[in-house]
Amino acid sequence: MNPLPNRKALATMLLTGLFVVSVLATLTHTPIKASPAAEIVAKKVTESIVTDGISYESFWQNISWSEFPLTSTGAGGGNVPSVKVKMAHNGEYIFVLFQWPDPTNSNDKLLGSEDRLAMMISIGIPEMASPCMQPGTNGATLAGEADQWHWKAARTDSDGKNFTYVSRKGVTYGPMPHPYSFAMDEYINTTARWREGLSEYTEMNATKYPFEASLQLYDVQAKGTWIGTTQEAHWTLEFARKFTTDDPGRVDHQFALGEEFSFALAVYDGGEGEDGEIKSITSWHTAELSSELLSPGPQGEPGPQGEPGPEGQSTAQWTNYVSIGALALALVGIIAGATVFRKR
Repeated sequence: MNPLPNRKALATMLLTGLFVVSVLATLTHTPIKASPAAEIVAKKVTESIVTDGISYESFWQNISWSEFPLTSTGAGGGNVPSVKVKMAHNGEYIFVLFQWPDPTNSNDKLLGSEDRLAMMISIGIPEMASPCMQPGTNGATLAGEADQWHWKAARTDSDGKNFTYVSRKGVTYGPMPHPYSFAMDEYINTTARWREGLSEYTEMNATKYPFEASLQLYDVQAKGTWIGTTQEAHWTLEFARKFTTDDPGRVDHQFALGEEFSFALAVYDGGEGEDGEIKSITSWHTAELSSELLSPGPQGEPGPQGEPGPEGQSTAQWTNYVSIGALALALVGIIAGATVFRKR
């Protein structure tokens, strides 16, 4: 038999074996990068909440705070350095808990200069480049569109001085008492801002929408509590809204289990005169509505980290064992193949 084909086959086998060895070595030492996770993962809970601005619900204690820095939108703003956020859901409602420092409770103003928090949720893709509004407008965005939940300590909170005043300039939808504390539900795009449940919202973009203030105005339940006696003064605020709203023709963001969405926050310190365009805002952040059930029981503080054990006992070492075994098998195959071809 002509030995030349055997030499070619042997060379091919050796090259194949070396390729397998190099691939295995690369996989052994190259970590696999996972896709970026959402900054807040809202897990499922089995209970609902009493929207009272007090985090009595046990599940809140099992969720860690996510803290986001705030920056000023202009001169006179930036009085609140950061805001902390927790999220959860029960499959029907999304729950959001906020906390931020504030030395004064500014809920006694008839108009403006009150403490406020607004949560802007991006609608559609792509999201606006930054969570900013056009100066000199009634809240129009620089780009994109958003659903905004706007809590106002004096006007939409039941403890506010202006809570029972239910008319706006040029709008008559009362008089009637508010059923509970709420956050104004607003739609924003590059043209203007529309407040849901008010007559101006019913003609948005020249499209007529049903006007039912008693139903549309209170979709977002919201209640704040200011604490300034026994600890550092701060606001605690709770939001609750159904995943989906059932009024037709609406532009509310409709949530779905497993969804990841983008949000940004604005906080106003009314005691420092922040109002309108003067406030503190975050950048865009992400949250996911997870189907995973939140583990019960309080999470204690982590203990001191111990000394690392012998490297040989680690999972990484077992991975190396498997890789070395695969390398050995590949080499044995190469040697065995070479022996067979020599015998031929």
